Amino acid sequence: MPSPRVGHAAVRVGSRMVVLGGRSMPSLVAGDYASVTGRFASTMHVLDLDKLDWSMPTLLNEDHSSAEEKRTGHALACCEGGLLVIGGLSESGHFCNDMLRLKFW
Repeated sequence: MPSPRVGHAAVRVGSRMVVLGGRSMPSLVAGDYASVTGRFASTMHVLDLDKLDWSMPTLLNEDHSSAEEKRTGHALACCEGGLLVIGGLSESGHFCNDMLRLKFW
């Protein structure tokens, strides 16, 4: 089961719900999203909606390299054979202007 977090993204994939990234214990300064604090997460958690059981699959890029980038405030969408991770804020405080395609099972 994932730890409590904000800024994560979630999407339903068939009978599963996928939760990716985010951060714990945030502190927003006057609504300035770039001024967040808190531990960033790079993990993916998957809830089997039939069994109500959590798992943590290994994240891979399309080239099968590890995809352990930490980000928050990103978007997540299903695509053929995986997920698209779009934008967000990196752990170093930079806004991401990219799109990653992940495979996970």
